[in-house]
Amino acid sequence: MRAALTVLLIALLLATAGEAGAFPSASHRKAEGPLSLDDYWQRVAETHQAVADLQEQGESLRRSRLGELADGWELITQVSMPDGTLVPLDHSELVAILRQDPPDPAAILGRLDALLSLHDRFPSGLFTPRDVETLEAILADARFQWAEAKPSPLAEWWQNLWRRFVGWLNRLLDKIGFGGVSVPAGPIMTWVLVAVLVIVLVFAGRGLLSGLVKDVELAADGLGAHEVLTSEAALQRADTLSRDGDYRRAVRYLYLSALLLLDERGLLRYDRSRTNREYLRNVSGSPALVQPLRAVIEIFDRVWYGFEPIDAPTYQEYVEQVDELRKQRP
Repeated sequence: MRAALTVLLIALLLATAGEAGAFPSASHRKAEGPLSLDDYWQRVAETHQAVADLQEQGESLRRSRLGELADGWELITQVSMPDGTLVPLDHSELVAILRQDPPDPAAILGRLDALLSLHDRFPSGLFTPRDVETLEAILADARFQWAEAKPSPLAEWWQNLWRRFVGWLNRLLDKIGFGGVSVPAGPIMTWVLVAVLVIVLVFAGRGLLSGLVKDVELAADGLGAHEVLTSEAALQRADTLSRDGDYRRAVRYLYLSALLLLDERGLLRYDRSRTNREYLRNVSGSPALVQPLRAVIEIFDRVWYGFEPIDAPTYQEYVEQVDELRKQRP
């Protein structure tokens, strides 16, 4: 009697599960046609609930019900959108996990949870092709049609100038090993470019002014701007000025005598338009000459351009450094 009641109870459970399942029979589903979007998400929720209820059931019952669910999802190949558009769907991965042997309800629930979570986050107000067509018709109105403004000649000139500046900057950075950069144009970068141009103009003007000052100073010393000056004459002039206590001008002629001597020996080419740093670059291929020349130039720059005070002992030290430089030979 008890065995008969047990069989009857199992039959009732199977019948109840079949009635409360997420899917009707396969034949019914085939005749039902594509699901609407709302019905589709309803089926996902029902499948989730059905799998959750099966976790407490026996393995045989779970395998049977999961197989029915897999059959149902296998038949869903299209969903009808609100505007009537049919969207094809592929549930092969879900079907495979539903038919997995042994069944893994936890993995199935994880997949369905992810699907439902995506649905909750997905925006509900979507534009349909019909909405897009309406928008295109509105934008075709003459009130929304206008010709794009062409840049002014000044704006085009500025853009060309900016491109040349970026190209020059890339070539400079490439030479020193930093590679190319992309410099966006904007208000801040505009002022940066203006500052760079001002600096370039200042240095160019400084070089021109330096040449003019040198000519004026030579004329003030009793030498013509184009008069030929030898290293020996410059050395004698430095000696005369130092005896009179004019150590600043003596330093200048002492340095000049060293440059002229190096020029006479073919170690560098003296040119009044060159800067001291250019002289250093000119002899960069002679390591033995670079160090004494740099020491002489640094003191000359501090005294002549920096107006650093100099007395007799300091001047004598400079004479010794210049003598060391004058010893250099080819």
